[in-house]
Amino acid sequence: IFSRSTSGALFQEKIAEYSASAFFASMGVAYARTGRKFQFGAGGALNNLYFSGLQFRDGGEKESWPMEPIFGAYVSRWGLTVMGTLSGEGGGSPKAGVSYQPFPFIVFRAGMNNIARLGVGIEIRKICLDYAMTLGGINNANSFTISYIWGRQETAIL
Repeated sequence: IFSRSTSGALFQEKIAEYSASAFFASMGVAYARTGRKFQFGAGGALNNLYFSGLQFRDGGEKESWPMEPIFGAYVSRWGLTVMGTLSGEGGGSPKAGVSYQPFPFIVFRAGMNNIARLGVGIEIRKICLDYAMTLGGINNANSFTISYIWGRQETAIL
């Protein structure tokens, strides 16, 4: 299966009494294949394909974010998935992760991006609820995500 996507987001930030917001857009492509014994896939994206810039004060300097290429791949078998990505100019920021899906509705994740990350996801009728925790740094960061799965389920062809 070949897919492509475009995404946009509004970013808002506040530092002391100053605040700023910016719009950015990204674009990507991916290829995935499901075999009888395993699944594999690869993809790439350009983050910050468009970035309007952050400006905290009138007449102040406008902050810009550079375009960032990202490439990744995964292999999956028996509910265990191993994945890796390279991002940034020259592939300067490698990331690796593993996930385990013991049942069709739940997945446990762990990854490394200079610091450890752990997570769990639950899927209920095409709605996914995800929790992730980043360990280390000044303090641990937590995030919750709700997403919806579009399209139909892929079937094995190998």
